[in-house]
Amino acid sequence: MSLDGKLDLTEPYEPLARRISGAQTMEAALVGLILETESLSALQILLREEAARTKDESGAVQIAEMQQFLRRHPQSWRQVRGAAKAVDHARGNETPEEVLARLAESFDAAAAISPAAGVALYSLGDEGKLAAMTDEAVEWLEQQGLIAPDRELLDLGCGSGRFEQALSPKVRRIVGTEISPRMLECSGKRCSGLTNVQFRLTDGRDLGGFRDRSFDCILAVDSFPYLVLAGGGIAAAHVRDSGRVLRAGGSLVILNYSYEGGFETQQAEVTELGRLAGLELTSAAKNPFRLWDGSAFQLDKPGPSLRGRSMGRGSTLRARIRVALVGVRDRSLGRFRAAAPLLRIPLLAADVTRGGLLVAPAGGLVRNLLARPAAWPSDASSLLPAQPMRHDFDPAQIGEPFPAASRWSGNERRSK
Repeated sequence: MSLDGKLDLTEPYEPLARRISGAQTMEAALVGLILETESLSALQILLREEAARTKDESGAVQIAEMQQFLRRHPQSWRQVRGAAKAVDHARGNETPEEVLARLAESFDAAAAISPAAGVALYSLGDEGKLAAMTDEAVEWLEQQGLIAPDRELLDLGCGSGRFEQALSPKVRRIVGTEISPRMLECSGKRCSGLTNVQFRLTDGRDLGGFRDRSFDCILAVDSFPYLVLAGGGIAAAHVRDSGRVLRAGGSLVILNYSYEGGFETQQAEVTELGRLAGLELTSAAKNPFRLWDGSAFQLDKPGPSLRGRSMGRGSTLRARIRVALVGVRDRSLGRFRAAAPLLRIPLLAADVTRGGLLVAPAGGLVRNLLARPAAWPSDASSLLPAQPMRHDFDPAQIGEPFPAASRWSGNERRSK
């Protein structure tokens, strides 16, 4: 904005539509614009002017979505600005403990402005958007096989308790930790009456208050960036303690590790921290979500053989096996071998129709493969129709060398 109060639409706003269309989500783009404009009216004028002159169709669509959202939720400008101002990401000559104490006060202030914006600016202070983003993350966790009725979870930096509310019906127990008393108060209200949900106020330095091998999964959503900001090995201490607190075969899931550095740099850091804690990075994704731009890292704790585990819905076997499929083309037959990289052993092998490469969630694929008379999952996609198959694979052999008992009966082979 110029000195006379008029908007300067040349720079930096000239490429606005292209910038908006290049953002992963409308919400992420709008957060940036809110933080760069001096008032709601200035932002509305900016969007109106850009909508009138842009030739970028994708950008025009997102601008229209922004205008509609701001008309319905004019308070979002104030909430996002206020929450962002409350949480200072700068770090001076403070000790790690001083940074954590300051952040606790900051999140207290942000919660007073808007609990939704305080835990996720990209929610734009809207509880509906926050719920949709939470549901998407929960769905991703389920697809990874990390959620099951017999599992106990620890949520680091639980904020307003949104994941506790969403996961409570799906797990045995979930414990949320928080350094902000005001946020913890919001969590308690949100999850009132949920008997398998607990909350704990911590100092944010480590997981010293939790027993060894007491959780199946540790979840950290947008909390590690602040542990990294604190410095002094605070992030490393949490990864190290996760290795201690997790049960054998458990997982530490970090959704957003840092707000600094590129994805490859962050992946290298997470890998090394995991190695020092006895955890293996088994999954890393830059942008696995549609509604927000978070990255995802999964570190797994090695465990004993899965021998004897239940094959029921949500079982540990379904949850832990990561299946890799390698297709081999042949004139009459395609063969793939499914391996468990986490266990570092071949696990299953099977024949499929010519050139067919099945793609399905690992849990569903393994469940169907281990059924006594097995058929390929109906939701799998294949280059060619999948054929029924039988096998006599014994689940008790998991953890042993590749089982000789896994074989195919000749009458199940067929060509197209």
